Amino acid sequence: MIPLESIFFQISRHSRYLGNEVNSIHKDLDRMAVKFLLAFPDVYEIGMSHLGFQILYHILNAQEDVGAERVFAPWIDVEKALRERDLPLFSLESRRPLSFFDIIGFSLQYELSYTNVLSMLDLGKIPLRSKDRNDRCPIIIAGGPCTFNPEPMAEFFDALVIGEGEEVILEIVNVFNEWKKKKEVRACLLDTLTAISGVYVPSAFAVRYHPNGLIKECKPLKPGYDKVKKRIIPDLDRIYYPTAFIVPFMQIVHDRLNLEVARGCTRGCRFCQAGMIYRPVRERSCSVVEKIAEEALKSTGWEELSMLSLSSGDYTGIAVLLEDLIEKYSRQNISISFPSLRAETINSQWLNALERGRKTGFTIAPEVGTERLRRIINKNLTETEILETCQQVFSAGWRSIKLYFMLGLPTETQEDLEGIVELAKKIFFHGKDAIKRPEVTISVSTFIPKPHTPFQWLSMIGAEEIRFRQSYLLSRLRKSRITFKWQDPEMSILEGVIARGDRRLAPVIEEAFQNGARFDGWTEIFNFPVWVKAFQTKGLTMGFYLSPNDKTDLFPWDHIETGVTKDFLWEELANAKMGKETSDCRWGVCNQCGVCDFQSWFPRVPSYNDKKHKTMVSDLEQKMEEKVKKVRLQFSKTNESRFLSHLEMAKTFARAARRAALPLRYSQGFHPQPRISFGPALAVGLESLDELVDIELTGDISVETVIARLNQKLPPGIIILTGKEIPLQTPAISDTLIEISYAISIDSSAIVTKYSFEEIKRVFSEFLSKTNFILSKQHKGEARSIDIRDAVKEIIFSDAKTIVLTLLVRQSQGLKPREIMGIILGIPEEDLKFLSICKIRMKLRE
Repeated sequence: MIPLESIFFQISRHSRYLGNEVNSIHKDLDRMAVKFLLAFPDVYEIGMSHLGFQILYHILNAQEDVGAERVFAPWIDVEKALRERDLPLFSLESRRPLSFFDIIGFSLQYELSYTNVLSMLDLGKIPLRSKDRNDRCPIIIAGGPCTFNPEPMAEFFDALVIGEGEEVILEIVNVFNEWKKKKEVRACLLDTLTAISGVYVPSAFAVRYHPNGLIKECKPLKPGYDKVKKRIIPDLDRIYYPTAFIVPFMQIVHDRLNLEVARGCTRGCRFCQAGMIYRPVRERSCSVVEKIAEEALKSTGWEELSMLSLSSGDYTGIAVLLEDLIEKYSRQNISISFPSLRAETINSQWLNALERGRKTGFTIAPEVGTERLRRIINKNLTETEILETCQQVFSAGWRSIKLYFMLGLPTETQEDLEGIVELAKKIFFHGKDAIKRPEVTISVSTFIPKPHTPFQWLSMIGAEEIRFRQSYLLSRLRKSRITFKWQDPEMSILEGVIARGDRRLAPVIEEAFQNGARFDGWTEIFNFPVWVKAFQTKGLTMGFYLSPNDKTDLFPWDHIETGVTKDFLWEELANAKMGKETSDCRWGVCNQCGVCDFQSWFPRVPSYNDKKHKTMVSDLEQKMEEKVKKVRLQFSKTNESRFLSHLEMAKTFARAARRAALPLRYSQGFHPQPRISFGPALAVGLESLDELVDIELTGDISVETVIARLNQKLPPGIIILTGKEIPLQTPAISDTLIEISYAISIDSSAIVTKYSFEEIKRVFSEFLSKTNFILSKQHKGEARSIDIRDAVKEIIFSDAKTIVLTLLVRQSQGLKPREIMGIILGIPEEDLKFLSICKIRMKLRE
């Protein structure tokens, strides 16, 4: 196990690396037949937001003889700390090094995470390339949408999963387990993996190129293994779906319960890779969705439920489902959100249902600003439909609408750019007619001709042209009170190059990694010159990969089959050039895209009868029935929970209270919050035996019951010690706090190397004898003076190794005990970062 404490005092965002979240699974790996590490090549808060990552974690751990753990790309500070100490990257749950595991499975969600894959392997002390690994190395595999063009990373992976992973992941585990028992060589395992449908083994193919750089041949080296067809789950109702999701301590990108209601989309947007590779449409039935929602909300305590699919508004049972969910959860202040909506699918029926719940922002994707360009990309909706939808949303009480647009699409003109501006302004003014301060945000991405789409034969505009079009939009929106967001042009170019790349990019990616490329999707980290140099060093140009292709050209991804035929994609490109729309096959005739076999692969769309609207108890009636009380709880915060920040503690308590089914009282307004308040923030890294929290509750529930339920649901290291009911008008904890006492160990190496025990006593005695001890400190750019002597009530030696430092809250003006110790002893605070400090007592004004 890696000694985590050795790096924790020099890094930020500690909760990224704790691994003891609610519902995390900790198995004895030494007793597991297969040890599987799920790896996400980005930071924790992004990785934990991906639903598939959590699903696979629980599927694997549901197997009796499989132990699955997680690892994420460490942020720059952690990578630096690990390399300085020559420590390997480790899993979260058991803190075992990556090389300890049998299989490491990476989730490839976006191309700009590829250098993080190499960084993680390198930190794990695992050879980067498949050919350099021996029989003792873990098997390195990957899945996710990027594997539909696996070639740029092919030389780094032993195998890749093409398509949906719920079933194939267990098949891989079983094959590995049998291979392990037979003690065969690594090549035998890779050969056996080729027999699993949906598994691509790059070493089983050899690629040759024409002198102009185009692919001449992708030659299969194993008879019968010339194409790899994606895996698909035919029926979502019959596949495992977890309900005890891991609940992160920290704020993650999608900090909510993600509930997948459907997969696939046949709307046929011609730029959209997801719409092609995830076909056919398959819906979960309402009854299954509702059962999952009920169990998952109980086990997680999340306050938001997000119904996830490529186009949530197309879900057949949306009206029925919304009616049931809103009726059941609106009183619990659980909001319902839709992260992916098409404007033409939104109607007043389910907007009215959503209006009864807690509101979040609305996101709509018009994609372009003119109907001409919408016909070209097959976005079958009109400007009238978009405006009517936005009007309904604002009128129903929403204040914020986010609009997704794309620039650089084929045939785009200045008129199309102007159309984006005018459409956004019209939406804003529609909002002003409905509410006082509407918020409209435009987010503009750049078109990339992605693999397996009708536009894969087309070119991508260059960085300068991207910048010119972004500048035009910015200038036209500058005084409009509309927020405008865009992506770095060079970042878009690099994404396009890698998305369309071949195996010759592997040395480029490795070269960029070796020269410091990390987190290429992060604007503050992205270093484009490193990539320019890497391409130059390896003799390749970015422009080659962004150029148009002929119909007869071989693509690097042609041996990967999505089910959608290349002929269909070419026909759709021809339709785009004519401005001809293609209908959605789920509502009409089959478009012969090739994906359905109409035996196991076909659209699964249930039919529903709308329910009658049910009368709900009004908020006023509910409030009249409420009996409100306030309880004050004392709790301890020890061990690794000391690394949770104040905000993370607040979220942890709120979700624990939900899991404990406590009748929480909520604030009023647009975004109700549970009435839970704490004392002053405890510095991250400090333990405490005396923390206080006030919780307002409704109904008749005893303090003893509150304590018992919370202690069952709080994470390790947080324990409710005592509690009592207090009057509702009792002032906040921070307003009545007088003094705080800390137990501080003085046997720190930084102290004992400078002072003997007697000298320490003398220094403290001299300090206490002073009438004042003035410290000048900068605060918000201004100098202020603090009398430290006035802030210290007493310093008592409890034994030869421990003192008790008592600070007066008002006089200390936010100074931390470690800071005061450093000032008194004349030791830099940095040298005292390992000082053991525990808050042991708080005194409140009576």
